[in-house]
Amino acid sequence: MAKIVTLGCRLNQYDSARIGKLLEGRCEDIVIINTCTVTGNADIDARKAARKMKRKNPGAKVILYGCGVKGNRRLFEGIKEIDHLVRDERELMAILALPWEPRVTPGFTGRTRALLKIQEGCDRQCSYCIVPIVRGRSRSRPPREVEDEFDSLLEAGYREIVLTGTHIGDFGKGLDEKTSLPDLIRRLLGKSGDFRLRLSSIEAGSISGELISTMAENRGRITEHLHVAVQSGSPKVLRDMNRDSDIAGLGDTIRRLEKEVPGIAIGADFINAFPTEGEKEFRETVKFIGKMPFAFLHVFTFSSRPGTVAFQFKPLAKEIVDERKKELMALAAEKRLGFYKKNEGKILRCLTLEGSSGRGKALSGNFIELSSDCRWEPNRFIDLRLRLDENGKPSGEEA
Repeated sequence: MAKIVTLGCRLNQYDSARIGKLLEGRCEDIVIINTCTVTGNADIDARKAARKMKRKNPGAKVILYGCGVKGNRRLFEGIKEIDHLVRDERELMAILALPWEPRVTPGFTGRTRALLKIQEGCDRQCSYCIVPIVRGRSRSRPPREVEDEFDSLLEAGYREIVLTGTHIGDFGKGLDEKTSLPDLIRRLLGKSGDFRLRLSSIEAGSISGELISTMAENRGRITEHLHVAVQSGSPKVLRDMNRDSDIAGLGDTIRRLEKEVPGIAIGADFINAFPTEGEKEFRETVKFIGKMPFAFLHVFTFSSRPGTVAFQFKPLAKEIVDERKKELMALAAEKRLGFYKKNEGKILRCLTLEGSSGRGKALSGNFIELSSDCRWEPNRFIDLRLRLDENGKPSGEEA
């Protein structure tokens, strides 16, 4: 079977799982590297991966695939370790002289959690973001198609299914029938079986009252977890990013989530050192994070991407970038530990995962990974009481 190396986001993980299913039992002499191009480091990682895989598999053809090729093809042309540059599935199957099948259920071998793509692309034009260039306009999968794949994943035994996409709050856009993300959630929850849904990253403006109510009414069946693309706590920086700058409204939404979905883990993305961020704007972001009940922060440093508006902006000095990143990471650690302590001693409904290093692992609905000296059988729901060691690391004991 072809080897597949995946770099980047959950959507790439889903795409790789589809490719793996399409090539199941075929093409043993092929290595596919599914690339990311959100940052400059992602492009560097793709080149490194290609060279590494060619060294390990000298007789194989190395195919660079996906977003990196779409966004920066010239960067990879002429690299001797790369045999083909491929944009998408159809092009891949044509190169391999194999038929392309639009309807195939991805395989997530060795995992108890599955991904389900419901939407792809984005119509927002954030000044820093290359994703609309490489993923295209926002488009939704038909609900019936999503349901069929969902049924197949349940039949395959997955107990947690993560709804993913570029901009899942856009679900319904471009379809003939009027529908929305809350509508889809309710349709999927109407299925029989012992499973739970998790939502992947979502834009703050897509967190409607209807979505919050749907999560609250189905707590447990929808995990108590939402990861929000915030990016900055400064109205000025958000305007420069070409994003919604209503920080007060965002704060109200986050507090409503915390109130109506008890125990929820609210994660957030923040861009460190956007070029127009001065000390005042940075302090606004730090203050906003401090006030909000965030459980987890994903902090990544601004990376200038060709084809975006922000490509013309002058980056901040390295010492400023490093200092701010250090402060944000310390704040992230503080928030994470605070969330763990809020849950210490509580009984959490968890899904057991694939163990490693002789230890059991399980994931709570509110996105805390608990470990134990006990080896639990993977892919079953279990109630665990959360304990913290002297370093704040969570573990679980059966309740």
